[in-house]
Amino acid sequence: MTVLWAVLLGLCSSSAFAAWTSGETSMTRLTPDERALRLNPNLPAPVPGVDFDPAAPPPPAPRAFPAYFNWRDKDGRDWTTPVRSQGGCGSCWAFGSLAALEAAINIYVGDADFDYDLSEQAMVSCGLGSCDYGGFAEEVMYNLKNVGIPDEACHPYEESEGDCNDRCSDWAARAVKIDAWGPLYGGLWEDQIKEKLLLGPLAVTMQVYDDFYGYRSGVYAHDGCALASNHIVLLIGWNDANGSWIAKNSWDTDWGDDGFFEIKRGSSCFALSAYWLTVNPMTIPTATKKLCGDAPAIELFAEAGQSDGDEETFTLSNCGPQAVNWSAEYDALLLDVSPDAGHLEAGETARVAIKVDAAALDPGTTTLPLIFHIEPEGGALPVDVNVHVAPAAEDGDVPDGDEAADGDAIVSDGDADLIIDGDDAPADGDAAEDGDASGDEPAADGDAPLPDGDNGPDGSNDGDADTTPNPDDVIDAGSAPDDSGCAAQAATAWWLLLAALPLWRRVRRR
Repeated sequence: MTVLWAVLLGLCSSSAFAAWTSGETSMTRLTPDERALRLNPNLPAPVPGVDFDPAAPPPPAPRAFPAYFNWRDKDGRDWTTPVRSQGGCGSCWAFGSLAALEAAINIYVGDADFDYDLSEQAMVSCGLGSCDYGGFAEEVMYNLKNVGIPDEACHPYEESEGDCNDRCSDWAARAVKIDAWGPLYGGLWEDQIKEKLLLGPLAVTMQVYDDFYGYRSGVYAHDGCALASNHIVLLIGWNDANGSWIAKNSWDTDWGDDGFFEIKRGSSCFALSAYWLTVNPMTIPTATKKLCGDAPAIELFAEAGQSDGDEETFTLSNCGPQAVNWSAEYDALLLDVSPDAGHLEAGETARVAIKVDAAALDPGTTTLPLIFHIEPEGGALPVDVNVHVAPAAEDGDVPDGDEAADGDAIVSDGDADLIIDGDDAPADGDAAEDGDASGDEPAADGDAPLPDGDNGPDGSNDGDADTTPNPDDVIDAGSAPDDSGCAAQAATAWWLLLAALPLWRRVRRR
């Protein structure tokens, strides 16, 4: 029945104007009482000279206007911000006025996608209007010039009166203000409205009749005007071919033409009052959404062929004034990022674990890109992931047998074989043969070895101090001892360094 009622009311037309159609919408599904909550119940006809100190509008200069103009499609771009829903609160006065400021910000910065979302709730909770009794566009303009309005993340919309104390603590620093504003009151020439509209969308008043709830498309018309406006919307353009104005509502996208509508000029008291404004550029935020990290790069370590490599934690933070959805872009074959997507309110942080799979990486340092994107279309935070890959060890770090590669000699200390560089190995004839120690011999009982011609423990120099080796220190047959002991000590130090490497990695991760 509701749908039939809406269709019958919507099949309206005038011989001079295009037809309009209606159907089921987000508004026709509501009860009459619920619909009434979406209007401004006590909005009287405006009175020129109201004590809000508006700037006097300059007189329009005579000029030829284009037959069609629309901020939703100017230069192929939509300079308006997304259609919003005021819900069950008579806050159209806040939504229509702030929509004008949001569009003015886009136009000023020259970016149709800037779309700074201002807080209607802050205006409802901290301004002079209310959900139950409505408000005036003049009140909003006065507040915007003298107090300012913070972003949506500072005070999210609640569809209720709310509490002004619920604003974020730094709301004043985040507030956007206007430089000037002015009204265009009743009996206006169309050229006056068009002149101001060329500079930016305007907040305007209108009278809502029952058939308007079911509007879907075309040029809406309702003859007559009761001089009792009860709704405020955003005027964004005109179409002379249809004799219409083009506007944006605040009843969500399931009403009208995705939330927009055309209306016959002179119908429903439309634009009996209009309000222009100019934004204060010093209060425009430099970026609406921004991600920050705790480091410009991430360092990871692994061995060649190691699939279970190093892991680090990266702190991602929302350092902008608005909530953001983010996702990570990376090479999933080489990196594991967890989580790789999420939502951050202003000031919130997320700890992201990043792990490398070095199985396909060559020894050396490889830089892998990691990009944190703001969704759906926003900025990005690039981070370099530097992966340091060490050569893989073979067979327990050293070759088996008594000789190392490239002629290096191996010395056994009874526990592990140590590699001595071939340049430091003893000369021919000095190497031990058949298990006998000759040349430099290990000292007994753990004492240091006594090289040829050096002093013994008693300070004597007998030219050749031979000492019976300790069984634990006997050199393997065929191994080549060092003639000074320095190479063996160096090899021992190298071995200890290799053994300590895993411990160092664990400490570094902490």
